[in-house]
Amino acid sequence: MNDIFVSTIFFEKKMRDRNIPVIFLFISLFLSISLFQPVSSQSSDSAQIRISERLYTLAKNAPHELAYIQTSKDIYEKGEDLWFKVYILDAQNLMPSELSLTLYLQLQNEITGKVVWQEKYEIQKGFANGQVYLGSDLPEGDYLLEAFTTDSFFDDTTEFRAVRRIKVKTDIISPETSEVSKNINEPYVLAKPVKPGLIQFNTFPEGGILVSGIPGRLAFKAVNSSGEPVDIKGTLFEDSVPILKFNSRHAGMGTLTFTPDISKKYIIRLSDPPTDSLFLLPEIYTAGITMQLIVRDEESLSFLVSKSPGHEPEDIYLRVQCRGVVYGVANGKLNSDVKIKLPLSDLPQGIAEVTLFNSKLEPVAERLVYVNKDQKLNITAGLSKEIFYTRGNATLKIKVKDEYGDPVVANLGVSIFDKLYQNPGDSVNILNHYYLSTQLKGRIYNPSYYFSEKNKDRIEALDLLLLTQGWRKYEWNESNLEKYRDALYRVITDGINGRLIVNSIWKKTRSERLFVMSYCPNKDKKKLLIAVDSSKVFTVPPDQLKKGEGDYVYLKPFWSHKYPPPLKMDDPFETINRIMNTKEVSYPLQCLSTPVNEIPDVSVSQGVNVISDVTIKGKKSKVIRGKYMGQLDSIAKFDLNTDYVCRFEVLNCPNHSRNEEGTIKPVQGGWYYLYLGYGTPNARLIPTMYVMPSYSEEEILKLHFLSRVKGYYANRRFYQPDYDKESDLEKIPDFRNTLLWEPSVITDEKGEATLSFFCSDINSDFVGRIEGVGGEGLLGAGYFKFTVRKLQATP
Repeated sequence: MNDIFVSTIFFEKKMRDRNIPVIFLFISLFLSISLFQPVSSQSSDSAQIRISERLYTLAKNAPHELAYIQTSKDIYEKGEDLWFKVYILDAQNLMPSELSLTLYLQLQNEITGKVVWQEKYEIQKGFANGQVYLGSDLPEGDYLLEAFTTDSFFDDTTEFRAVRRIKVKTDIISPETSEVSKNINEPYVLAKPVKPGLIQFNTFPEGGILVSGIPGRLAFKAVNSSGEPVDIKGTLFEDSVPILKFNSRHAGMGTLTFTPDISKKYIIRLSDPPTDSLFLLPEIYTAGITMQLIVRDEESLSFLVSKSPGHEPEDIYLRVQCRGVVYGVANGKLNSDVKIKLPLSDLPQGIAEVTLFNSKLEPVAERLVYVNKDQKLNITAGLSKEIFYTRGNATLKIKVKDEYGDPVVANLGVSIFDKLYQNPGDSVNILNHYYLSTQLKGRIYNPSYYFSEKNKDRIEALDLLLLTQGWRKYEWNESNLEKYRDALYRVITDGINGRLIVNSIWKKTRSERLFVMSYCPNKDKKKLLIAVDSSKVFTVPPDQLKKGEGDYVYLKPFWSHKYPPPLKMDDPFETINRIMNTKEVSYPLQCLSTPVNEIPDVSVSQGVNVISDVTIKGKKSKVIRGKYMGQLDSIAKFDLNTDYVCRFEVLNCPNHSRNEEGTIKPVQGGWYYLYLGYGTPNARLIPTMYVMPSYSEEEILKLHFLSRVKGYYANRRFYQPDYDKESDLEKIPDFRNTLLWEPSVITDEKGEATLSFFCSDINSDFVGRIEGVGGEGLLGAGYFKFTVRKLQATP
């Protein structure tokens, strides 16, 4: 066997613009003359270009953006505000994307499927943030916060990952006279591990196949019927003879190595947990090519490529790609065995797919490897002390550096909240979301395990995950990208579409170009004319949605016809949920844990009575909301009101028209006669008090030939008291469990940022989370904790 050393990775394409022409450079495998005869430059370049271009052609039609949701905490109480930040990053280089301008966000009950919140938010250069109000009548349970953009949500995909699970509780802090204490009767408890029951056991040959006579590594994975991992022990039998015992190494996963023989029969029997089932191995091939990862370090990967003996040497090609970007293509000639050393310096952090092609450019072996785990934002947070007094002022200093220790300008989201509102079973963060969950099909168990430096076996465990999750589940694998051969079908737009409902009579009388007038009367009196296309469709652009922020954008057909046709506006959320019914929400499996029994005391000043719940009941009536709608209501009641009183004071008199002399308009509360039974023997006049007609908002809009759409949800600021300036606040109990939420912290050229906040009256342990992205696509997450205790008066 001879060694091949790939001295450099040839290709690093920044995907800032997907229309940039691709320029391919190539490398050759350095082999001894006895093993390898060089391929001509012309044929080599042609084959390598084809291998690279075919992936590029498929990848450019894949989803352009990936969204990640950061929330202010994990567990909320009814009646609270949920604060969020959404990162919309380029799917390949993980830099902030500027493609989408509108974020569609909804909150859905995970069990019932009922949607309890739907709003639109402005996206600014790849980031959006805002607030969701959790109503006091919201049922307890798990909810899914889901984010949708035009370039991340498509009809062509099967899994949906832009989601965050939150828990809503009725009362985590319960009042008891003068004290507030944690609700000990209902602590948050994670589900306990259950018996495995029916075991699903699967095996995965490294590289793709087992070849007779070539030593191979066989990865395996065991889960129960709920998809949770099961630790196992087992034995490999060859012709009923036990030849190898094995056991799982991490989360039900492990490997075993043996040399298969096609003339033998192999089975696996599990001894722990005991089961009567026998498991067969994948097909063993008579001849073929295998590829194994044999050595890895911080700087390179070494692969062993083996071929069945007795076959002619053939040209081989090795391609290295990460998130659909080809970083290297090498070529050479294979006789029997060869070792290939692959440097990692030019690859980004994440899953890389190494694919081996034969002379026909057919993939014969593939391997997923995780590379350059240190290429990330290193975020550190410093507080002046670890214990603060209630209502004490705290200063938080943040520093962000890259893997070389150089400062990084980064966009960060920062939250600080009571530890009791942390879900220890939910391990989702920005790192494992973008580097793992969005890259592999299927749900991943406890993805944060692979990114915690406390876990010494995390590299081995991550390799097992990639072996068992398999390259066929890698989103950027060619076979998976095939479904995007045609450009993805966008199902929502940044603007809101509408159409004119035109009848056949109107079509015959109008031929000029049509427009719709758009305006925001409560914000801006300027009117915008929106062109209507030949199919009678128009779009309210994002800048109009921005003008209507916190209110409505009003729309009216613009022409001189007395009775213009009505407008029908699309509801993007109807489209979203229709398509979501065909998708599977892929959220990581919660890690199994023990119940959370740590319940710190929480107290407030004596003499303060805490009101747990106030309910105000009253008679419901129709309310016209907004100043402009009030004006339209007045016009409808007076100017558009067709009621009249004849000169004989009969309301809407059947004997006299509204155009006769002496006719007047009725007055609210005035007394008039009403004709009953007109034209019958029992006809009579009765006195009646006039009441103006009452219209719903929909009726008012229809009377004025108007339609409207909601603008972006109004931007609100997270409340933070200032006890140094506002002395009146001392008399008001402060029960804030979230002390800080800053969704847009930008570090300076030194990679630093400083924040300050005041603690509340809650005595508890608090945790801080910092997540963010740097300008070059580096991601990072940091955590810290501190304690707040009540200041004790001393004599």
